[in-house]
Amino acid sequence: MLTKFIKAPLNRFSRDTDGYVSVESIIVLPAMLWLFGVGWTYFDAFHQQSVNQKANYVIGDMVSRETEMIDSTYVDSAFKLLTNMTVSNAATTDMRIAVVQFDSDTRKWSVVWSQQRGDAMGSSSAALDDTDMDAYQSRLPPGMNNEQLVIVETWEDWHPTFDVGLGSFEITTYSFTSPRYAPQVVFDMDSIPAAAQIATADPSSTGSGSSNAGGNGSTSGGSTSGGSTSGSTQADPTQGTTGQTSSKSDADGGSTDGGSTSGSTSLVGAVVNTVTSVVSFIGGLF
Repeated sequence: MLTKFIKAPLNRFSRDTDGYVSVESIIVLPAMLWLFGVGWTYFDAFHQQSVNQKANYVIGDMVSRETEMIDSTYVDSAFKLLTNMTVSNAATTDMRIAVVQFDSDTRKWSVVWSQQRGDAMGSSSAALDDTDMDAYQSRLPPGMNNEQLVIVETWEDWHPTFDVGLGSFEITTYSFTSPRYAPQVVFDMDSIPAAAQIATADPSSTGSGSSNAGGNGSTSGGSTSGGSTSGSTQADPTQGTTGQTSSKSDADGGSTDGGSTSGSTSLVGAVVNTVTSVVSFIGGLF
């Protein structure tokens, strides 16, 4: 008897399709708006990270193609190009361009010249010198004697549009590129004040970067092939190789990426936390 008394209302409730749209909207709308904010914020974070890395490649490729001496105005223009491509400004963005050279006797890279623009990161993005190169030895492949590489690094302070559990973080990109049309990229130290000059070697005394069938080798990755050090050695002198950087290693190709810090780990952790919050929020509605 008691079972029939309880069962009848439950059956009637399950068949009832009447309701109020306004009430249902009030219940669902906050969750929908919050999910929209989450999607927008995470998309913007990954998008800005991708834009920064692509802008890094553009600047590295541009510098690697230079055959004439570059100066301070050239670096200023490259920094302006970076801020335009990433839709940022000097207050939130830094850039560092450096040319390093390999010494076959010590099996180490040293700084030929380095220039920095922007003031967002402070000392962490200052111009490179030889005392900083210990941290870069594992991120660069071994090369031929006097071979040079162009290193480009960028930093940007990123702030989320909405507060959905993903806080502000620093987007960092890194790449290295072999000079394409000349064995070296020379910087005019006379174009900057003497106090700002950063150089540990005379650019005019540097030797040829590397040699192969095309007359200009390229360095990327970190595997050794045919006596020259490169992940991919091009015979065509018009084709250089850019050392792309990410937070993974390419085991199949036998090369190791440069090892950039781009905020991917923090993004993944924030995604997990956000998904957990969504599940808890939806569970609380019911």
